[in-house]
Amino acid sequence: MLLRISDAVGRLGHSVIASITIIVVVTGISASCVVDGQPVQSPGARTTESGVSMKLDDQLFDKVPLNSRERTVCSPTSPSPKWRGVLIQAPQHAALPSSDGKKGATGIPICGLYTLDIASIATSTPLTLVAIDAQRGETFRGAVIDEDPSPEVPAPNSKPLDPAQYQGVATSSYFNPDLTRYVMLPRRPAVYEVFAEYGGAVSNRVTIQVVLP
Repeated sequence: MLLRISDAVGRLGHSVIASITIIVVVTGISASCVVDGQPVQSPGARTTESGVSMKLDDQLFDKVPLNSRERTVCSPTSPSPKWRGVLIQAPQHAALPSSDGKKGATGIPICGLYTLDIASIATSTPLTLVAIDAQRGETFRGAVIDEDPSPEVPAPNSKPLDPAQYQGVATSSYFNPDLTRYVMLPRRPAVYEVFAEYGGAVSNRVTIQVVLP
């Protein structure tokens, strides 16, 4: 059984994200998980049945629309309709964007999918990306938050979402943030172990070798 909700559930209680249409899955009822009106498990999926990332050609990530919530050829797939968690995939090699604005690398896409209980998201900090320098042991992190240039004013009598009303209901979304936009990485070559945190869940880790342009 699927329920359709139009809302900014992806970042409840945080500043700000454009409204998206979300499909929620009622726990305990067998159904195919759907995101943005399309099946999560697709022919272009690149994760195993256990949800572990598989290697992709780095050139495929060049076509990913950065900072979008679209499903792409690099997007993970849900391991099962009852799965809850966060999965990510990223290029094995990437270059930092040029600091002088010259044409070149534009960013480092982190292609992800989450399916989480709405109650967990409502009380969660924003989606956070974490990058650990494997050689130096330094950790860098950043929340995926964008200020809305034209925020909507809530209706005078509108009530905030009550997580208790959504017990057992989950929501799913793809995400493709640019790692370099939300995490301040030093301008130096490095190998990073990258993962995401959201709604009390921690994603799998991916390894990215970063070079200067």
